[in-house]
Amino acid sequence: MWAGFDETNESLKNDPTASKSRLMDHLKDDVPAIGHRVIEWDAINHPASWSPSNRIDSVLGPSLCPDIMRHARSLGSVPMWLNEDQLFRPGHQQEEYYQSAKIQRLSCGYAEI
Repeated sequence: MWAGFDETNESLKNDPTASKSRLMDHLKDDVPAIGHRVIEWDAINHPASWSPSNRIDSVLGPSLCPDIMRHARSLGSVPMWLNEDQLFRPGHQQEEYYQSAKIQRLSCGYAEI
């Protein structure tokens, strides 16, 4: 899942229910179809790269990424990852990625980091 709205889903930006439904349906179609053709999957791709006003989790709330990860993992057996680049340079992406990873970890029942 790309973490931002783009031209293919911009129309859903003001409809959180439809946005989440589209994401979950997309996973339901893609994860089983890909199956074991990959050895790992970036289930959430570049969550901190988008401007906050254009990020899907800004519209759908902080539970979105954990919900996406749980749903993706329920559909496939390859490792699923939260992927972000630009982490090793100063800027907003370091902190936003850390917060996203922290939410993921807590949603999976692990201790706070």
